[in-house]
Amino acid sequence: MRVLGSSGVWELFIPGLPEGETYKYEIKTMDSSILLKSDPYGHFSEMRPMTASIVCDIDTYNWGDAEWLTDRQHKDLHQSPVSIYEVHLGSWRKKGEYGKDFLTYRELAHELIAYVKEMGFTHIELLPVAEHPLDISWGYQVTGYFAPTSRYGTPAEFMYFVVISPRMHMVLHGLMERPFMNILIHGSENTGNGGHSYSTTDVMR
Repeated sequence: MRVLGSSGVWELFIPGLPEGETYKYEIKTMDSSILLKSDPYGHFSEMRPMTASIVCDIDTYNWGDAEWLTDRQHKDLHQSPVSIYEVHLGSWRKKGEYGKDFLTYRELAHELIAYVKEMGFTHIELLPVAEHPLDISWGYQVTGYFAPTSRYGTPAEFMYFVVISPRMHMVLHGLMERPFMNILIHGSENTGNGGHSYSTTDVMR
């Protein structure tokens, strides 16, 4: 690997790696210990308890939301109603035998959005969806800052979830008064003193 100037960032380019290939970084410490680390800036990770990062090209996804983006420019969001539904994707609804299996991002895109609209909400606020090792942490112990958790599917399926939200809103409300829905996501940042500060980020395009 090579360091990029004085940035503290190291990089490595390996040509020809196919999409779906798993990888980790091997780090040799000052005492000659060998550590294997996943990529904190990767876009996809293995399903827990596996922890390798996965080669994933997110630039080929066709968002298909140009109409919604154009329509949003003509809306005064400060004068529009806001009613936020906060939800943890992994526990909102389950499927399978004894209800132990997670819904996928694609399934959530339809079932959750339909439920939220039926209940009269305009926004969805997600508890963290970044990759994390422990289910009971609800996502606040992040291991992949830019990787939506593989518990519910692939990055492309998460993109589908993000894009289908405004579409479902428009379908359910007949393209009338409020053709928008935002998805807000909780995140966490280590404060360096053993604690975490939490923030909410609007991730709609």
